[in-house]
Amino acid sequence: MVKRVVFGEVKNEKVAALADLDLRERINLGALAAVVLLFGLWPAPLVNVMHVTVENLVEQVGACKLPEAERGDCVLPRPETMALK
Repeated sequence: MVKRVVFGEVKNEKVAALADLDLRERINLGALAAVVLLFGLWPAPLVNVMHVTVENLVEQVGACKLPEAERGDCVLPRPETMALK
């Protein structure tokens, strides 16, 4: 079944003779699907791991790169206003 979904109708007889997923492949595919479903329904663990990195990236992207004498209207963001909640 998986073979037909991925590759469509088989036109080559040698390919038609190939077996579908075996038990090992089904277990791996099931575990991967479970992890994707878990992070889709409950993303907090993944977001918590990325929080510090994203906060640092937002601070760097928003920072003014001009020398202090040329800044003019360049406003540096305050990290606490950009923090993920």
